[in-house]
Amino acid sequence: MSEIAKKTVKFVVFGTLSLLLLLETVIGTTKLIYLHKNYPRVLVADTPVGNLTQTETQNLLTQRFVIPEKIYLDYQGQIMDITTNEIDLKYDPFQTSRNALAVGRKANFFENIPDLFRSVVIPPVFQFDVLKLADSLNRLEKSLGLTPKEAIISASRDKIVLQNGTDGAKINQKDLVDQLSVMLKAGNLSTIKVTTFPASNKLTPDQIETAKKRGVKLLGKYALFYVDDIEVKLTDTDLVTLIDPAGGINQTTVTQVAKQIAQEVNREPQNPIFVIEGDKVSEFAPSKDGLVVDEKKLATIITEIEKKLEDNLLTTYSTAIPVERTFSEYKTEDVNNLGIKELIGRGESDFKGSIASRIHNVGLSASKFQGIIVKPGETMSFNKILGDVSALTGYQQAYIIKDGATILGDGGGVCQVSSTMFRAALNAGLPIPERRAHAYRVYYYEQNSQPGLDATVYDPSPDLKIKNDTNHHILIQTKMNTKSSHLTIEIYGTGDGRAATISKSIVSDRTDPLPDIYVDDPTLPAGTVKQVDHQATGAKVTFDYQVEKDGQILYQKKFVSVYQSWANKFLRGTGPAN
Repeated sequence: MSEIAKKTVKFVVFGTLSLLLLLETVIGTTKLIYLHKNYPRVLVADTPVGNLTQTETQNLLTQRFVIPEKIYLDYQGQIMDITTNEIDLKYDPFQTSRNALAVGRKANFFENIPDLFRSVVIPPVFQFDVLKLADSLNRLEKSLGLTPKEAIISASRDKIVLQNGTDGAKINQKDLVDQLSVMLKAGNLSTIKVTTFPASNKLTPDQIETAKKRGVKLLGKYALFYVDDIEVKLTDTDLVTLIDPAGGINQTTVTQVAKQIAQEVNREPQNPIFVIEGDKVSEFAPSKDGLVVDEKKLATIITEIEKKLEDNLLTTYSTAIPVERTFSEYKTEDVNNLGIKELIGRGESDFKGSIASRIHNVGLSASKFQGIIVKPGETMSFNKILGDVSALTGYQQAYIIKDGATILGDGGGVCQVSSTMFRAALNAGLPIPERRAHAYRVYYYEQNSQPGLDATVYDPSPDLKIKNDTNHHILIQTKMNTKSSHLTIEIYGTGDGRAATISKSIVSDRTDPLPDIYVDDPTLPAGTVKQVDHQATGAKVTFDYQVEKDGQILYQKKFVSVYQSWANKFLRGTGPAN
């Protein structure tokens, strides 16, 4: 290398080193000057924040970027709005000020150089809840009539009905979010143009046919959910609505059903109430655990049951409701010394179709047994507790069976209570020394019940007698729901491990109903026909009742009911026309 070349190289190297040293000095001095400040040419959107500390930047941004109360949307010239609160829209001046201070302070020295000498624009930091925005837009879709209707499947009179979905449109949520984000980054919210795209919930003919076939598989089936003394039944009508006509299970509906069940079941823990006045309990309420349904688990269980009932030959499915328990401060046995601490038996019956006077009599006669205590070894006589049944004691005239005929008489409906009491005693596993069936099969007593579980009473005989063969007192409680036409009788005591079994009723020796009977009635206007009795098939009905404890049979009995054929009976008006 020549001498000139050597000198040139030295000059270049020296010059470069000098320039680098000068640059480093300038940058070092600049960094020192702006150690706690933003570099001079930093902007947040269009707002200069150079030469400001982080606190000064944050204060400035708080004033500059104010979230408006509403965001305005334009759909084909129709202006709508959503509030910023409902989507949780917020600016974050603190994080934005940190980002501004971080400009020119990267780890790589050379990457920082351009940021010291040019304008750097950073966007403000903002946030909003995308899911809540989607919910708001879905509501707007519905208010605009854009949302395509979903296909609806239902069961009506043992038939599957499917209403097809419709065409519609959906708001382009991605485009709207993009527009909103651009405006927020620019720090200037203006009206957003709403765009849509076509949407449809119409099913194909094949999908409709498949959905209907799935619905048919659920007809006549039901699912029973229970916890403690609470039962919730999903009928075939309910189960069919859980089908997603497009395929699978409608999880939205499942979630709604789980929530509805939770509303029926959830309760606070309850301490017991036990007040004795004379020889009756005037106030009683057993202790109850607090219950909170695990709705997520329940929804999963409902989905599984729906699939099983649809795919299998099973007609019913029963399962426990998943709950979290909290316990009451006191238990029922803590507030009495009679051994009345838990439910040992329950009887239920329905009386839909009863006339007003019959419903009155059911309630009045049921009240006679509310709070009755039966001592250990004592046999309870239904007629003795019931007492006199007449207009003098508050009973009204309704249809009764007397001497093989259906007539108007005081106290019609009393046998609803005796039949329900009979069922409660059976389920409690108590001996029943005396019981007689009705002369014919009464449809009130076979609503949601197998035949043969009725008991007729009429003072002095026939009577219904129940023996308390436990070592503790038992308490009777009655509950009547006139809205659902449902009567419940509960027996409380101390469970001793006995288990009662009631076999399925065997119906034999059937005979046809008798011909219709018409009776002239001058109290009814001419041309009026009123049905006062319903036909019934004659039959012999038997079922076995057995009570076991510790593997030993305590009690067993075959109940035999012989019902005669019965006719429809009509009153035919012969009086003056109205």
